[in-house]
Amino acid sequence: MDYPKVMTKITVLGLITENINRVANVYRPFYFPGTGIPAAKPYFILKENKMVLIENPVGTADEVNKLQDIAFLKKIGTDDYWYLHKSRPMLQFPYIKILLNRHFWEEVKLKLQHKTYNDLDPRSSEADLWENPKYERIMQCIFDKFVNDSQSYHTTPIIMISPMWKDAEYTFRNKKSNKNVTRIVSYCRSKGYLVFDGVDALIRNAPNKKELQSFYSGHLSPRGNQVIAKEFQAFLTSNRLL
Repeated sequence: MDYPKVMTKITVLGLITENINRVANVYRPFYFPGTGIPAAKPYFILKENKMVLIENPVGTADEVNKLQDIAFLKKIGTDDYWYLHKSRPMLQFPYIKILLNRHFWEEVKLKLQHKTYNDLDPRSSEADLWENPKYERIMQCIFDKFVNDSQSYHTTPIIMISPMWKDAEYTFRNKKSNKNVTRIVSYCRSKGYLVFDGVDALIRNAPNKKELQSFYSGHLSPRGNQVIAKEFQAFLTSNRLL
């Protein structure tokens, strides 16, 4: 949409592995109840293995009050994975169910550590949607669409995986890539797409756990961003794009 104004030679689609969870989401609080952005959004569905855009169910500012209508929320929830797969404990009889719900104990643990669920990955313990063929295919379709659109504008497309802490920590500890990072890299390479693995790039600059931790402050720290910038410059150079 902005390309004719910018005329860049390179286009980059950046993502973190958590983003697949948002692809499965229509109304933000279904995914992250503590959000400060209680809004709906457009989303994709699959039809005949192809991606189809569904417009925002709240199309104008005048329609925002629909989000106070329980019937409307139930209706848009029919396309929302997180609405359809509720697993948080509810305060209702019999109360013993709460004690048997693993998410209750996860929240207790977070409270004891003076932490809370946040928007970086609020539902990671509930499902790995990269294991869900429907949502994995939607992500692949997004990659395909990005590459095709970029090439139609005669720019060079790159898919960039930004390193989430859990992915970087897993790779550092196990000396091998997280399986979902591997999924993305493998798909892109099978299609001949340029892909920058930011997790691997970060690990190359972390001789020890303390150094790795210095690259984060929730999101990447200034130091972590500096490492990624340096590594991405080297990636562009090695692919003769600078």
